[in-house]
Amino acid sequence: MSGPVPKWLAATASKLTIALIAVVVAALVRMLLLADLGTRIVWVTFYPLVMFAALLGGWAAGLLTAVFSCAVAIFAWRLFADVPFIKEGADWLGVGAFVFNCILIAAVAEAARRSRARAEVAREKAETANRAKSAFLANMSHELRTPLNAILGFSSMMQRDPSIPKQHSRTLSIINRSGTHLLSLINTVLDMAKVESGRSALEISAFDISRTLKETVELLRPRAELKELTLSLDIADGVPPLVLGDEGKLRQILTNLIGNAIKFTPAGSIKVRLGGRPARDAAQFHAVVTVADTGIGIDLEDQDRVFHAFVQLASESEQEGTGLGLSITRDFVEQMDGAIRIASVAGEGSTFEVDVPFELAEGETELSRSGTPTLARLATEEGEGRILIVEDNRVNSELLRQILEQAGFQVRVAANGAKGIEAYEEWQPQFIWMDWRMPVMDGLEATNRIRKLNGGEEVKIAVLSASVFKDERDQIMAAGADDFVAKPLEFDKIYNCMRRHLDIQLVPVDSGSVVEQVDDKLDRQALAELPASTRLELHDAVLSLEGNAIASTIARIAETDPLLASTLSEQAKYLRYTEILLALKAVGQGREEETHER
Repeated sequence: MSGPVPKWLAATASKLTIALIAVVVAALVRMLLLADLGTRIVWVTFYPLVMFAALLGGWAAGLLTAVFSCAVAIFAWRLFADVPFIKEGADWLGVGAFVFNCILIAAVAEAARRSRARAEVAREKAETANRAKSAFLANMSHELRTPLNAILGFSSMMQRDPSIPKQHSRTLSIINRSGTHLLSLINTVLDMAKVESGRSALEISAFDISRTLKETVELLRPRAELKELTLSLDIADGVPPLVLGDEGKLRQILTNLIGNAIKFTPAGSIKVRLGGRPARDAAQFHAVVTVADTGIGIDLEDQDRVFHAFVQLASESEQEGTGLGLSITRDFVEQMDGAIRIASVAGEGSTFEVDVPFELAEGETELSRSGTPTLARLATEEGEGRILIVEDNRVNSELLRQILEQAGFQVRVAANGAKGIEAYEEWQPQFIWMDWRMPVMDGLEATNRIRKLNGGEEVKIAVLSASVFKDERDQIMAAGADDFVAKPLEFDKIYNCMRRHLDIQLVPVDSGSVVEQVDDKLDRQALAELPASTRLELHDAVLSLEGNAIASTIARIAETDPLLASTLSEQAKYLRYTEILLALKAVGQGREEETHER
């Protein structure tokens, strides 16, 4: 019984076959189509076939084709012409030239073939690495957002609890703000990774566009005040309370434009305005945001270049930055089917105008416009709903259960998809909160199976996930889910999702207590009483952005003023370095003071 053919033998046979086929084709073309040429241009059909054979089978196949071609020309030329091919010594020189040229052709073809093979291997490795990175991001997103879900959710609930002692208000506020800050950092890292991997997509949700603009302006106001610039905001009449769109990308667009205006305005003002223009569809709103400054301006010939990646103009040479801000801004605007325009005069200032269409968010209520976490309850006891929570994480399921029970719903909890199916068959809930990633049976399979059960087409199912990629969310919806809600859970997201799918009315709950806000404003009088050298040391440490230097300086301040040091530590913890610099500037801190003392 014969064994398997050795790989080297199979490869040799393959190259030999390629060479023979190439020579036969070249000979037939020369004999049938070009017979009138006689002994002129002998190798006209053999050269291209040598190249073809080398590209297909490698260097060896190309050389074999050349050798077989010479054999045909020398020994079988009578098939092409009435006279022999070799008549004199010069004919042998022609054969030698043909062989030499074929060696060069085969070498070039082999190099091209290997380069193509290396490129293919590199592409496969890159795709494998990209898939691994995507899987890593998805898993890390789930692992990081799961504990944040509990931290933000329970701390928000406790903030609304009137029985919480006032002395714990500060601690709760710090916990919630720290968790929100951490979530923002996680989202930034994940968004950067999504853009890098080409998987960035619009995240559509209902939001208050006016509030988004106000929050962005207030976030950047300290930077403007540090340069003694006037930053103003005007919101025109007729702006709808809520729109559907990608709030995160809009916020980054606004941050880039206003931040650029502050950076390139040495003195004067920045005026931000939100208005609108008529839309063809009554269900749409065209938001028009203008950011006008009195800065250095941009020459006409440079106005197109500012939107190119890594481009920095001559006037920007002394400014810090990568040259990516406006490029990313334009990409985001175009992704949202909008347009961005610029009008500028060098030395007089610039005006950027962004025009982006949004769908009107009908049916959304004030619940989604609240600036602070808002609990809600059913408007009446009629139509009290049965809600099933399918979640393997006990902390997350307990948080969601408490939110829903306080709203007046009947709630049951199942620990995985298989138990969720059992609970559905037994209890017939009207709405199911279904986690995606669970042991035993995940949420997608459980959703698919529930849809096939009695009444499964009518029950509303919203899948909970920390997914960061649109194609994964599309997978969720394709499994039969009615909606998708991203973790960590927020009260407004939960309530608005349920109102979209159930015939219910929810009203905000008056918690009966106002959580004491953290008073972390710097005492400028206390700062002024510090020695000038200490203020200068703090000023330089903050400018250096070195955490150890800042902590060391604050520790020395604590020896004489513990309360001031505590406030400074709080500011540094949340990276509010601009506020510290503004306070130091207000009390006369600077290099001039040090020089005066000397």
